Amino acid sequence: MKLSKLIYTILPMVSILTVIAYLLLLNYQKKKFVQGTNTKYTIAKIVEYRIVGTESRWLVYNFNVKKEQYKGKYNLGYKFRENHYLKMKTLVGKKFLVKYSIDKPTFNKIYMDKPIPDSLLNCTTCTWETPPF
Repeated sequence: MKLSKLIYTILPMVSILTVIAYLLLLNYQKKKFVQGTNTKYTIAKIVEYRIVGTESRWLVYNFNVKKEQYKGKYNLGYKFRENHYLKMKTLVGKKFLVKYSIDKPTFNKIYMDKPIPDSLLNCTTCTWETPPF
């Protein structure tokens, strides 16, 4: 009887700790790759505004590297409530600068404060070593 209680108590705790450790490792790897020197910049297009649960808001974006499409997500956090819903929806279709790891483009970071200027809007395969503007 005591053994089964122990199993039902320890097993969920070990599972939760394993998931937390995995997420922390993944976050560390992403920061390491994106903040490293082996990165480039390109253009990302916002393709979706997503509400997850009751609070979390995300922008989903796509970008191309060597004719392959990658996806990223930008967490808007809790600062944007329902009254900002229409404003966020207007970002769908807009383009912004994104930094990505050359080794692993799935590790990327979008710069929402760097909208793409009109002169570069049609550039779908442009890449830069440093931000172009």
